[in-house]
Amino acid sequence: LVARGAADAGSFAGLASCDIVVTMLPDTPDVEAVLFGEGGLATVMRPGSVLVDMSSISPIATRVFADRLLEQGVD
Repeated sequence: LVARGAADAGSFAGLASCDIVVTMLPDTPDVEAVLFGEGGLATVMRPGSVLVDMSSISPIATRVFADRLLEQGVD
């Protein structure tokens, strides 16, 4: 994708300026780690930004993760 013009964020911190972030991960623990682990997306996403998770994971966990993100203003 980079060869076609996409930017390489390099890390989660590099995504801080994005209005919309899309994730697609293999399992519930992976999503939780990417969102809430050390240096995870939840630490850099701004209020008003949007996370779109396209992972095939637990719908219950998805709701819990969404609620946690909503607490900081991330949709």
